[in-house]
Amino acid sequence: MTAPVAFLALAAAGLLAGCVTTTYRPYDEPKDPTPVLERRVSFQVADMLYRDPPDCAVIMPVRQAPPPVARAVEESARRHLSGRLPRVIGPRERDRLVRSLAVDLENPGDRRTFARATRCRAYLRTHVTSHADAYLVVWSQRNLGLEMNLNRASDDRTLWKARHQGGRNDGGLPLSPFSVPFAAYRAAMMAGDPDQADSLTDDVVRRMVASLPDLR
Repeated sequence: MTAPVAFLALAAAGLLAGCVTTTYRPYDEPKDPTPVLERRVSFQVADMLYRDPPDCAVIMPVRQAPPPVARAVEESARRHLSGRLPRVIGPRERDRLVRSLAVDLENPGDRRTFARATRCRAYLRTHVTSHADAYLVVWSQRNLGLEMNLNRASDDRTLWKARHQGGRNDGGLPLSPFSVPFAAYRAAMMAGDPDQADSLTDDVVRRMVASLPDLR
C-alpha cells in the first residue's frame, strides 16, 4: 500500500468511526457478523420483571478476571444500576455484609439468607467473556466483552440479561519514517493509560444497563 492510499484509508476509517451507532437486539437473535458501524447490545427482559419488580440488587463478585478488571466492572455496575433500581448494594457494602452475616454468596441457600437479612431480593452477576490488551509499538488495542444477568434470589430465575463487547484502539500506520514516532507515542499513551481501561469498562456497562427498564 502506497503512502497516499494508506493515508486515505486511515482518513476514511477516522470518518467512519464517528458514524458508529449503538443498537439493541433480542438476546436470542442469530449471531450474524456485527456490521462495522454497529455497537450491538443483545438483551432480554422477562415478563416477571414487570409483574414483580425488585427494588434492590446486590452486585455479585466478578470471577475469573484480573482483579483490576473485576473491581472496575463491579464499581461501574453499581453506579449504573443505581440509575435503574431504588437500592443497589455495591462491592464494599456487600463485602462488609458478607463478613458480618458469615455467608457465601456463591451458595444458593446463603444467597437467600443474605436476601432476607438485607431485604434485597435480586442479584446482578457479571461474566467477563473476553478481555485483551494488545500493544504492537505503533498500534494499541483494548477489548472487553461482558455478560450480565439480573436474577431473583428466591429461585435464581433470570429477570434480565444482556451482553456486549467494546473496544478501543490508537496508533496508526507508519506512512513514513517521520510518522513512526508519532504513531508509537499514541499507541504507548493508550497502552499505559489506566483511565482508558476504566473508560472502556464504563462504556460497555453503561450500554448494557441502558436496556434494563427503570424500576425506581
